Amino acid sequence: MKLIRSWVRTARHAAELLQKAAPSPLIQQATLLEKRPVRIDHFGPDPGRLNMFVYPPSSRQQKKPCPLLILLHGCGQNAEAFAAASGWITLAERLNAPLILPVQSRTNHTAGCFHWFRPEDIGSHGREAISILSMIRYACTTYPVDPDRIHIAGLSAGAAMAAAMLATYPDIFASGMLFAGLPINVVKTPAGALSLMKKGLPVYSDEYLEACARVLAPSNVARWPRISIWHGLVDGVVSPLNAGLLARQFLSLHRLPHHMQTEMLPEQAARLEGINWQRDGETLVSLHLVPGLGHAIPTNQPWQAASDPYVQPVAGVDAADHAAGLWKA
Repeated sequence: MKLIRSWVRTARHAAELLQKAAPSPLIQQATLLEKRPVRIDHFGPDPGRLNMFVYPPSSRQQKKPCPLLILLHGCGQNAEAFAAASGWITLAERLNAPLILPVQSRTNHTAGCFHWFRPEDIGSHGREAISILSMIRYACTTYPVDPDRIHIAGLSAGAAMAAAMLATYPDIFASGMLFAGLPINVVKTPAGALSLMKKGLPVYSDEYLEACARVLAPSNVARWPRISIWHGLVDGVVSPLNAGLLARQFLSLHRLPHHMQTEMLPEQAARLEGINWQRDGETLVSLHLVPGLGHAIPTNQPWQAASDPYVQPVAGVDAADHAAGLWKA
């Protein structure tokens, strides 16, 4: 958090100087493109060779601190179509917040998947993790980002990478939303990743799950981010059992007691409103197992889902609306 605050202070000082100068042609041009993502070619260290796109805030002259949203796509997805179909662009406009879209290069992975399981790509020395952190730093020094309101979300491989980022930089993120995700750092090979996706097994102990996440984390974590975990009960790509593993992993990190058995999760999923674990009245971990939902993000706007097969209409369930409540939109 100290690192983020130093980025923000530097950016605010630069903004004060820029106010005395004429408007930048680059800023004027970006204003014209605010409804489409802007590609940022030079955002800082990029050892993961990722691409950065950003939806700038609608109000370019705003001074009030705003949230920062990061959305990680899944395998085979078009990041722009995913952001639109999932409701995240509308959510960012509602919050007047910049929305970062890290995009995997097809030269890195032919299906466009983030390498969420490879030791060389996650953790504080991980290539893709460093690239995503550079994008966050760029946003914090470009927009009036509130360092206490940085939120990350993702689907499938994007959710697994988002979870790894939350474990690696817990002091940076306020919260995360993970859709069809997987537990952090329990497998390290493509074969192991595929097995975990399909089976959600073995049923790791809470101690092991916590240890796997803490390997990536700094030694003195002051607080862990709030987590909202979502999974469709008819997901045929990533077993819903992974939602239980992921929930137990963050429950252990938060030191929250539970009586959940991963293999019993489908029987525990009768309520769409989810299962919440709280401390002092604040929900720190929530689990939403959605009947009828496949490998997708749920929306109650059918017209949105038409542009992305990984966004699915579900009556009465809208992930973006839930995010708005979680992030106090």
